[in-house]
Amino acid sequence: AGCTGMYMFAGRFGGFGESAYEIDRAWLLSLGKTPYVDFEWPYGVYSLYVPQFFQHLLPITLAQACYLFWGVSFLLGTLLLYLVINMVDYPTTSKTSIYLIVFCAGFPLIITMGAHYTLVRYMCPLLFIVAIQKLFYHGEVKWEIASAILAVIFTTILLTISPETAIAHAFA
Repeated sequence: AGCTGMYMFAGRFGGFGESAYEIDRAWLLSLGKTPYVDFEWPYGVYSLYVPQFFQHLLPITLAQACYLFWGVSFLLGTLLLYLVINMVDYPTTSKTSIYLIVFCAGFPLIITMGAHYTLVRYMCPLLFIVAIQKLFYHGEVKWEIASAILAVIFTTILLTISPETAIAHAFA
């Protein structure tokens, strides 16, 4: 509802806040330019290619595709937050409160209208670390090897979302 409201308030007029930067870069990609080579892009390619995919899939403009991607990313990040909180093995009856506190802390970022400031960027590394940790501590060597392989796969996925979190994840 927050994303829809913000889109109706400001997004329908074109780029606003962080979205102007993302729409501009997606437009350069649509012209055949290469990210990191032909234009500056400090984030992962996920934020460029998924809106392009949405534009080709649906009869919408590139700006609308970027905003659709933003809304979907916000929803996906909300789901990832839920998964992380439920996967963490911490003895508490306050998981709902923890969820709401973290979710509400990310809610003001709707004003920026930028997909790279959704919870996807921040929850993916946490989800991956918790998943690897759960697999690693099964107590057998085969699970330790599987968790190491999974760590490499997850780090590769994070490279497409946010290179700096992928580097931090690799060190972790």
